Amino acid sequence: MRGGSGDPRSTQRTDHQTQTITGVWFDGVGDSMALVSHRKDIEAEPTPFGCRVRTNDILDLVFRNPTPIHFEDSSCVFDGTAGLIRKTKERTEFALFHGTRIGVHGITFTTSDTELGIGGVVVSGLPPRGTYFAPSPVELTVTSSSLGAGSSLYVDGAAQLSSHSQNTLIIKLEAGRHCWELTHTLPVPIAPTIVKTEDRAGGAKVFITPVASATEYRLELSTDNGAHWTAQTSGASPEFAFGGLPNGGKVHLRAIALNALHSSSPRPEYPLYVTNQPQPPPDGLHIDLAQGSATVTWGEVLGVAEYRPYVRPKGARDFRILYQGGAHSHIDRRTEIHSCDEILGATQRTNPVQIIEYAARSMNGNGEGPMSFAADTDPASWHN
Repeated sequence: MRGGSGDPRSTQRTDHQTQTITGVWFDGVGDSMALVSHRKDIEAEPTPFGCRVRTNDILDLVFRNPTPIHFEDSSCVFDGTAGLIRKTKERTEFALFHGTRIGVHGITFTTSDTELGIGGVVVSGLPPRGTYFAPSPVELTVTSSSLGAGSSLYVDGAAQLSSHSQNTLIIKLEAGRHCWELTHTLPVPIAPTIVKTEDRAGGAKVFITPVASATEYRLELSTDNGAHWTAQTSGASPEFAFGGLPNGGKVHLRAIALNALHSSSPRPEYPLYVTNQPQPPPDGLHIDLAQGSATVTWGEVLGVAEYRPYVRPKGARDFRILYQGGAHSHIDRRTEIHSCDEILGATQRTNPVQIIEYAARSMNGNGEGPMSFAADTDPASWHN
């Protein structure tokens, strides 16, 4: 596509053909860029900024260059070293991978931090929206002639504090990966996540992450592996309890967030195994030893309301409960616990060492399940 130093004439092309492969070798000086696709209807044109790619009603402007590029035409602007703008009849998509500015259809995003990655889509009649990723907090300037006094940039459905002047918003974005939307009305809520279920006979209690700008949540159920969905229940709280399902089967759940104007898309479905039995114990019970403490960890069991690790001195008949709750670990602090090196050293000196055993149970709406295999502080155990 583009030869070394941006000149296709400086690149030598060698084609390879055998009975099993078709290949091509490019050799030249400086950086090169190639477009690789299985499609036969692509028309690619090398440009100083990268390339233009056309197919049917799609036009891609691919920006890639070792040194910063400045590009501007009647509808697009780009400053940086890596980015993409895609135009179709219905929409324009854009992505700034590494640079300081990108703009389409009169809306421009500017930053001084080239590590900010931001992308989005502009569709006529709809607010612009997309996602961004920032390794650290960053300031973003949004410029558009259509910005009204009530316009706000929403991040994950929450309006952001901004400095507003004519046609300009200046916003401080938090680090991480987030969704954004620029609008003067209510934003579309982000998709809520089902965090967990607490199984009970014929149903479950379902916990959903609350999302900003949502005033209602709807829980949907599928009995055919996600092919069809029906509304199970809805309400203002992101917690639901329901029943009436046959025990011994598997269904899938998903959640939708709504406000007065919009409903979110769903996240991937969550499995629910309907049962009238307590849950099995958690797998992977493990002990990490240190002087004066033992960190007990265990795996996740779907449908659990809480975990209950137990403890006893080795040789004792009864366990006593150590902790109960939703965490997957707990630190047991006691003076008789030593690190493995300390225990081995004491054993070599024939000093008696108190070995402590741990086991765990799962608890759901049907009661407490069976006890797991025990793990202990024995220095002879390969676990330790």
